[in-house]
Amino acid sequence: MGERFVCVAVKPVAPVLDVDWVTGQAHLDERHLVRSAADAAACAVGAAIAAGVLSGTYAFGKSSITTLIDAHEKGIEFRIVTSGVLQDAKAPYAVFLVNKDSPLRGPLDIIDQKVGVSSIGDIGSIALSKWVLDAGGDFHRIAFVEVPLYESGPALAQHRVEAAEAGYPSLVSALATGQFRVLPAYAAIAPQYLLTAWFTTADYAAKNPDVVRRFARGFKEAAAFTNTHHVETAPLMAKFTGIEPDVFRTMFRAPSPPDLRLSLIQPIIDAMAAEGRIKRSFPARDIVVQI
Repeated sequence: MGERFVCVAVKPVAPVLDVDWVTGQAHLDERHLVRSAADAAACAVGAAIAAGVLSGTYAFGKSSITTLIDAHEKGIEFRIVTSGVLQDAKAPYAVFLVNKDSPLRGPLDIIDQKVGVSSIGDIGSIALSKWVLDAGGDFHRIAFVEVPLYESGPALAQHRVEAAEAGYPSLVSALATGQFRVLPAYAAIAPQYLLTAWFTTADYAAKNPDVVRRFARGFKEAAAFTNTHHVETAPLMAKFTGIEPDVFRTMFRAPSPPDLRLSLIQPIIDAMAAEGRIKRSFPARDIVVQI
């Protein structure tokens, strides 16, 4: 490559907090592979990540799986390099909340209701639609509106929506009030699947296979560490996000699978195809780097 570092784009404070990035950066920096966490955080946020990776401004980025599937549908050649955050039905990172006294309990109850999601078409809306579809309901009749994850509790309490997508760390405070309960809609996609992943372009992977391998290997080591060292990584997370360290010491932290498994991606592709979000399903390996 002729350069010591590659620039990595990541959204610093997001629906998914980048525990793996914060401590993973230390591993990768030792290998002279990425810039500092502060530099990386400044690279791009939100939708600009995909555009930056596509343009070559950034070598790697972290994105929702749905964004990468949508890109594939449009003929954009992104490739997943390594895992991001895992959604597990037994210990979910993201959920749908309703008020404790809400009559909404099953999937068909959601029809004709206003539901808050962090972004229209995100993984939450896909999961909820799949929940309704599997029960024989018309998911097109769900009235999705955008509500930031940290606003889900207030939005429900004020009856601006009847159900709302929520995730950590704001989910901690919402559940602590005792005013809400969880709908198991996220599990409609699968018991386990990836919410996010690290990716690059097919062209970059083909031209820089060694960098891609080292990046994936570094994050595999980082995931193994961060998944089991929550107390030790709390100060790093606090520095990165501006949230108090005590929050990270005690809250649930979604694991990042050290190994990238196609079985954690395929159910999302299939759900998006079933709902007509993409024309047809395709093998998950089509969007995973081959090195």
